[in-house]
Order: sequence, then C-alpha cells, then structure tokens
Amino acid sequence: MWPFRKKKPEPVRSDVVADRRPLLPRNSGNGKMLARNFNASLEDRLNGGWTSTSQTPDNLIFHNLKILRARAREQRYNNDYARKFIGMVKTNVIGAEGVVLQSKVVDDKGQPDTLVRGAIESAWKEWQKQCDFKGRLHWIDFQNVLMSTIAGDGEVLIRKHRGGKFAYRLELIDPELLDVAYVGEYKGNRIIHAIEIDDSGRPVAYHLQQPGKTSQTYLNYYNQKHYTRVPADQIIHAYLTDFVDQKRGIPWISTGLQRLKMLGAYEDAALVAARIGASQMGFFKSQTGDQYEGDEETDDGFEMEAEPGMFRNIGGLEFQQFDPKYPTGEFGNFMKQCLRGISSGLGVDYNTFANDMSDVNYSSARVGMLETREVWISLQGWLIRNVIRLIFDEWLELQYDLGTITIPRRNKPPMPINRGIDYYRQSVFQGRRWKWVDPAKELTAHEKAVALRITTRSQIIREQGGDPDEVFAEIAEEEKRLEAMGILTPAQTNEPEPPPQEQDDDNPQDSGGTA
Repeated sequence: MWPFRKKKPEPVRSDVVADRRPLLPRNSGNGKMLARNFNASLEDRLNGGWTSTSQTPDNLIFHNLKILRARAREQRYNNDYARKFIGMVKTNVIGAEGVVLQSKVVDDKGQPDTLVRGAIESAWKEWQKQCDFKGRLHWIDFQNVLMSTIAGDGEVLIRKHRGGKFAYRLELIDPELLDVAYVGEYKGNRIIHAIEIDDSGRPVAYHLQQPGKTSQTYLNYYNQKHYTRVPADQIIHAYLTDFVDQKRGIPWISTGLQRLKMLGAYEDAALVAARIGASQMGFFKSQTGDQYEGDEETDDGFEMEAEPGMFRNIGGLEFQQFDPKYPTGEFGNFMKQCLRGISSGLGVDYNTFANDMSDVNYSSARVGMLETREVWISLQGWLIRNVIRLIFDEWLELQYDLGTITIPRRNKPPMPINRGIDYYRQSVFQGRRWKWVDPAKELTAHEKAVALRITTRSQIIREQGGDPDEVFAEIAEEEKRLEAMGILTPAQTNEPEPPPQEQDDDNPQDSGGTA
C-alpha cells in the first residue's frame, strides 16, 4: 500500500480566492442584486405571495386531498363542463363495447389456435355478466364507473372476492373509505394515508373505514374511525402517478377547479343581470324624497317583484331608467378563453369540451382531435396495464385451476385446457377507436400507405377498434355467400369503384367531436 503523505497547503492568493467563491446572489449597499438569478426564484414584491417551500407528495396529499375531492365532487354535481369532461372520459376510454379481449393463442406451428381462442373469449364474456360482487354491474358498466371514479376522485379501489360460477368477483370501493388522514403504525409497518407499507415502501394492507350496522350509522360512516385491515393482494389501487413516491391519486380536474367554480358563478351573475334587464325596465323616482317601502319587508330589507315589461312607481312621476346592459359582447370571448385554459389542463380539445364548433374546419378539427385521441389511447393503455391485464391474468389462472374453460371436441365431451398456463396468456386488449374525420381522405391515405407497404390492413383494422382475424374471416364468409347467390362484387367484375370526391380543407364543416 502506498503511504499517504500530507500535501503542503498552497499559498492563498486574493485573486484566486475571489474566483473560487460560489456565485451566490448577494446585495450591494443600496439593495440591488449583484448576481443574476431565475426570475421565478426571486423573492420580491411581485412574487411575494408565491410559495418558496417545497413539500413532499405525501404532505401535499395529506393536507389537500380531502378538500380537493369534496370540491371536485361538488363540481361534478353542479357544473356542466365538469360533467362533460367525465362523460368524455367514459365515452372515449371505455366506449359502448368497453375494452375488449382478443385472445392471440398460437399453436406450436405458429398458427392461430382458433378453438382455444374462442373458448377463452366465450368464458370471459360469460364472466362479464356476473363480474360485480354486488350483482349490479355488467363488466362494461363496471369499467365506466371505474373510469369516472378515477377521473373525478383521482383513484379507485377494487376488492377481489371469491364467488359465483367462476369464483372471481370484483367490488368497487369508494376511495373516501381510505382515510387520507389516517397515519400510524401496525406491527412495525408504517401506515400512511391508511395504506400500510413495509420498509421497502410496498403496500402490505389497506385499512378501510367500515359502515355501521344500523341505517343511521351506515349513512354517516364516512366520519367514523373504525378500520378494517384488508391484505394488499385483495386490493387493486388504481391511480395516475404524477410524483415520485406518490401513494394516493389526485382528481384530474384539480388544476381547473377554481376556474370552473368562478366561471360558473360568472355565468350565474350574467344570467341574473340579463334577467333583471329583461324584467325591470325602469322606475318613477320621487322628487319629494319619499322612500319606497317595497312590496314586503324581510329581515334583510325590502323586496320588490320584477316582471317583464313593468315600470315601477316609487313615488312621484320622474322617470329613472335602469338598464344593467349585461352581458355584452365580451361575455362570449371571456367564456371561450377560460374554457380553453381549462381544456388545456384536462388534456382535451377545446371544441369538443366546450361544444363549440363555430370556428372549426377539417384541418383544425383533425389536429385537435388527433391530439386528444392520443390522450385517450394513452389512458386506455394505462387502464389495460394497471387494471384489466391484472384482473384477466388472475382470472385466467383461477379458471385454469378450476377447469371452467373447456375446448369443444367432435363426438366427445368438452376438454378443459391442459397445457401450461403461459400458452393461454397470449392476448391483447382493444380499446374503442373512432371514425375518421373525413372518411374519403382517410381511406385514400390508407390505400396509398398499403400500396407503399408502410402499413398493413391489419393495422388499419386495429386502428378502427376491430380484430383483423374476425374481419378477414367475415370477409371470406361473405365472399363465399355472395358467390353462392350469384352476386358479383366490383372486384370480381373488374369495375372500378367511383373515386372519392375531394373536399376543400378550408371550408368549415360540422366535423363532430371525439366524445
């Protein structure tokens, strides 16, 4: 080992020391900043009300989640735009058919195992009718409530139960039952926001508030502090993660909540002003100083009825015009600007969110809708990865063990699937897709893309939410049927179909929305 020898200190020079000093902001004698800084970090009179203290996600959620969720729910009850957003989430992420299973099992030769695919998909569809633990929801309705809860409340809890023909049922649990203020310990594990975690930060159990046995205590059990410990392997806790080590979900409309509330109040005030302006047109003012006593007296003062076309005599005959002259021309532009900001925070296109197609043409509609559709597709992918795929894998393993999925055989009883479980896992989940903005142009573009071999017919079918195998099988069956009936298609007669008509991109049209 080399011996360590202490070096002699270098001589200190005033110019070198000055260069090595950290460049920290400091004030001169007259208070002016000598070093540049980020404008957003300056603590001056313009930034006086801006926080300069950073908080952990757990701390922010602990102090704010309950209020945010209460206000988000209130807006969902009373605000049309908040309700519209929740509807857009359900319509575009789930859709009419929900997220659909497409089994992709292939045999040892790489060919589709159609019998196994059909057996798995049939059993999955049968389970969907009885998936809800309480027996109220079909699987599609279950998905809709799931997504509306995640979007509105920021998170959802799904508890897994044994029961029914397939011994697998699901229960949706209100996230309010996971008390965000419950912090403590349980057998050496920490409890943060009612979630019990181990030393590595993994959830071990969830401590849920439970309803009382009587009707009165059942209705008020949100304020009770009686908890039931549920192991983590029985719970799926689904929420979008925005911060490192985030343990609870935040309502998606949190950034726009204040603006939604103020905008609703602004609309109400404008509506009242417009009604007053249309109802009460003027007064007759007293010249002798007599005071009008009103129609009736209340604790807050005098009340006066206002009816359309009325002139009120309040003493004397001098006319005093009253006209609030509101709302005026800036009302619509102001509403539009506010809704644009809210839609940006929600990640949706303004035209669909605000139901405003006044300035839409093909190009602008396509740009806005395509970007928003990417948001919906991303949310579908998140839902499939974090919820539906987990449910399907557990369900499939359980059915494999119970032998409830059977393969039909000719002249023999059906046979339960008996290969390794990994053989049957091959599958994809297809979310809803949308119709084209301009079908003629989209079809022409797809036709050229297929001719250039930069895409496939299967990919185009998947983009429309279909299953290529089912579409091709249906086409083959249809062709055989038409041939048997003596009906020739344009492809068989070599007659070209009429070319699609081109449309001017700049002509405004009602292109619809994504919702």
